[in-house]
Amino acid sequence: MKTSPFDAKPEEVDQWTPYSHWCSDCWHFVVDCEHCLDPLPVQHHAVEDGCVRSLAYDRKTQCLEVRFKWKAVQQYRPVPLAVVGEIWKARPMNVALDKLVMKNRRIRFDEVRSEGKLLMSMLRGLWILSTP
Repeated sequence: MKTSPFDAKPEEVDQWTPYSHWCSDCWHFVVDCEHCLDPLPVQHHAVEDGCVRSLAYDRKTQCLEVRFKWKAVQQYRPVPLAVVGEIWKARPMNVALDKLVMKNRRIRFDEVRSEGKLLMSMLRGLWILSTP
């Protein structure tokens, strides 16, 4: 078991790789995979919170997209508009998000394909192709 970033192999994606996350469908750490979703085509609204950077909500699909301050982006669905209103009013927002959305087993969540993930994926591919 790797317990340090110094034990990591540069050709492998693990928990020390920037922008990586555990994909339960692929069953390993990935930077970008087929299970990542595209960002919502709606505007994000910046919020003042210790953990949450911004929120976006699509009423048609009842999908809530959350950008966290640690550069993770996740989509939750289906999230009713009333729950989004409660989260928007709550302070601290991350506690309400955890209580109302993250711990609700009926609400599905997925990682979102961000610009950082795409960049890291392309750089890793270029690095792998350039090494002999």
